[in-house]
Amino acid sequence: MSLFLGKIHFWLFDKIKWFENLEEEVLKIAKERNMPVEEWVSYANLNFGEKTPNKPLDEIIDESNIHGWLEGRINSAESRCAYYITNMLKEDKGVKKELIELYENHGKINADECKGQIDRENILEVYNSLNDYILDGMPCDRINEVLENSPEKIVWHMSRDLHERFWESVGGDVNEFHDLRNSWIKAFVEEINPQLELVIYENGHKAIVRK
Repeated sequence: MSLFLGKIHFWLFDKIKWFENLEEEVLKIAKERNMPVEEWVSYANLNFGEKTPNKPLDEIIDESNIHGWLEGRINSAESRCAYYITNMLKEDKGVKKELIELYENHGKINADECKGQIDRENILEVYNSLNDYILDGMPCDRINEVLENSPEKIVWHMSRDLHERFWESVGGDVNEFHDLRNSWIKAFVEEINPQLELVIYENGHKAIVRK
């Protein structure tokens, strides 16, 4: 292991890889619907950068610019995601139902991975575990802020939306992204503990609450 890489770098790298794995599943849906996937991938690779190589982090990262390299990987992945999903919805708005089902299924799968590792009755642990997956910029951005934390409920919000610029740059609507991710969070929370649920308030704040 590199002397310069810490646990937080591997943690973030895993989140990027998770995000990119979902990208592959999204493209499978597009292929099944005979959408011009090869054309899209060529454009995305040229303009946003290719997916992260399937190699260990310490073999591919630029150790002279660890922060910049990881941030670049995030920007690349976010841009491709926005581009692919925006194009898919332009081709066929009905594909959104399949995308939501995909995100829900992955939420359940990821929750199953966590069940034996956390106290499923502890709402804070459930919240922290979902943040081992979802990608919201660099840790130093401190995007997700907890507003309330009790044994019955945890409430948080995004201090700013880091995803919006990626969607705007490809003529998309970032709300599509949030719809998909919220479906993942909801499925994740309810699969980990059926006595918990995700609540989304009108002001955009989110909460995990005990039913």
